[in-house]
Amino acid sequence: MDANHVLLLSTAVVPVCMVLVPLCRALSGLAFILGVMGLCMGCIDCLANLQMINVHGNAVAPFLHVSI
Repeated sequence: MDANHVLLLSTAVVPVCMVLVPLCRALSGLAFILGVMGLCMGCIDCLANLQMINVHGNAVAPFLHVSI
């Protein structure tokens, strides 16, 4: 699966998880939903940074606040 597709899927799943949080009646269900949401947010964070490096190359340092 392409990184852009994973970003799209993860970005679509996070708001769905946020909608489901108030509907949870059991702690285990809440833990599962928050775990899925955390996994998706981690994917967004890592893959967005990697895509910025792929797009901008060595000129990415001002966007990531790092020196490459």
